[in-house]
Amino acid sequence: MERNTLIKYKILYVVPGIGPPNFCQKVKILENNLNYFRDVDCDTHVFKFSDAVEIPQHVVNQFNLNVVTEKGVVGDFLKKHITPEFTKNYTHVIISLDDAEIQKGFCVRDALNFYNENNLDILSLSYTHDSKTPWKIMLNNHNSNGRITSFLELMFYVMDSNQYKKYYEYLFFENPWMWGLDFLLHHKGFKLGIIDRMSIKHYFGGTGNYLSNLPDPFDGFNFLKEKFNIDKIYKPVILEYI
Repeated sequence: MERNTLIKYKILYVVPGIGPPNFCQKVKILENNLNYFRDVDCDTHVFKFSDAVEIPQHVVNQFNLNVVTEKGVVGDFLKKHITPEFTKNYTHVIISLDDAEIQKGFCVRDALNFYNENNLDILSLSYTHDSKTPWKIMLNNHNSNGRITSFLELMFYVMDSNQYKKYYEYLFFENPWMWGLDFLLHHKGFKLGIIDRMSIKHYFGGTGNYLSNLPDPFDGFNFLKEKFNIDKIYKPVILEYI
């Protein structure tokens, strides 16, 4: 796929897991985010991990959502359903977690043009300073247009379908939470970027009783370390301002 800013974009927007807690607010976040994609060709696939809640039918109808309900977590849904074969007819894939809310000032065409112009493999929006994150590198830098980094937390990823095919090679059912992957990507040759003029707000942390019956993220992390002979985790750094 040529990186031409004049191409007609066809986007696959994926929410790999939505459900309790805070489900009502997450549905509002979903509605907010999809309103920014009204003027582009975009298919939305939402994976709901609990049958105890339902996305309101008017939301499903309004955005023509494709909703799958089954148990699992982020990496499970991506590995099982969002395969390279599934994405081959899309120009770009966007992966958005259920509590990542796009902020005012976002323009999907500008974001994709930024992605193409800087020859990125994966792009993330920056985070507002009141976002829940342990990674300060992800926070918005008001003095920057964008940054190339050695680390990119999965909250709102943008990539073209060719890069998604490469990214998919690092998804494993043994690591459903995908811990460690945000460190590994740079060392596997991915060019990672953050756009600072556009932001998301991350609302909730990933801890609590809800997680008690799910796979231990550290087990997946250890699997990844062993598979790729990772002997240490490097400190996230800014490699370049763009």
